[in-house]
Amino acid sequence: MIGALEVTTTGEKVTESQQRLDHLEQGVPELAYIPTLLTELEKIGRQDGIIVLGVRPVQKPVDNKKDGKPKKQVYEELNIEVKGRGDYQAVSKFLASLRAFPKIVAVRTVTLAPKTAERESDRYSSPMLDATVELRAYLFPEAPPQQVA
Repeated sequence: MIGALEVTTTGEKVTESQQRLDHLEQGVPELAYIPTLLTELEKIGRQDGIIVLGVRPVQKPVDNKKDGKPKKQVYEELNIEVKGRGDYQAVSKFLASLRAFPKIVAVRTVTLAPKTAERESDRYSSPMLDATVELRAYLFPEAPPQQVA
């Protein structure tokens, strides 16, 4: 049986670790955050009942010139493809969860295709869908340090 003192001590250690992690994440440039971003998207998909088959960044064509002048942006855009399998309700729940996602992401396209039943018993359950969700994440780079004159 765990004593109250052990629970309190463990809780304090968790709180201290979370504070240290938060501090470290603040020092990480946004573009270095991409692997964590992809992992978080995968985690949300699994929580919403999707069998996540892959989460990957997708390279987009570079077109940052307009009228021969470079286009100035204060953020980076990253296209991300999430592939998974689940029923319609799970896919819908995943899309709704993106509204509360801690980073700015926009759903660009959603492609659904029915997954054929491999066993006879699967034919009468809720149909599974292969889903591909294309997102665009907006990442704000870290401001360069100000020089003191």
